[in-house]
Amino acid sequence: MKFPGSRDEDRARYWPLWVIMLVLSIAMTFTGIESDALWYDESYSVATANHPMGEMLSLVATDSHPPLYYILLRIAVVVFGNSLTVIRGLSAVSVVGVVALAYFLLRRRWGSPASLAFAFLTLVTPMSIGAAHEARMYTLASFFVTGMIIAGYGALSENRKRDWVALVVFACAAAWTH
Repeated sequence: MKFPGSRDEDRARYWPLWVIMLVLSIAMTFTGIESDALWYDESYSVATANHPMGEMLSLVATDSHPPLYYILLRIAVVVFGNSLTVIRGLSAVSVVGVVALAYFLLRRRWGSPASLAFAFLTLVTPMSIGAAHEARMYTLASFFVTGMIIAGYGALSENRKRDWVALVVFACAAAWTH
């Protein structure tokens, strides 16, 4: 599907709505992120991320989940500290990342109206915001799977090398996340 007009016209016309969407995504995902105590699965994520990297990878090797989420959580905890905002922030940032995918990848193919609708529907889905407030890998997996689908659509419809590369990168990241 192609949209009428140039990409520059599309960007100029809809940029205020994209700014609102970005602010809305940050507000919805980070508001109340510290309001609940950690539950069992989250405490497992935190305990795993608090081990040194080598030890953590040995622990994760016996878990049923691939290691990418735990590696990224470990990096976040080392760099930013061990607060609930940081611990759950990786999940929140992943939902904001889906909105960014709508802007950077989907908008180029479908235009702003359709990609804004996609981003808005992502944000008003209760599971998106609920999962954004949990220290688990589900929103990160959603980010990578969304990127994989958008890149796959581009690879099949336009057959450009960069879309095929993006498809492989997003698919591998998704596989290493969940």
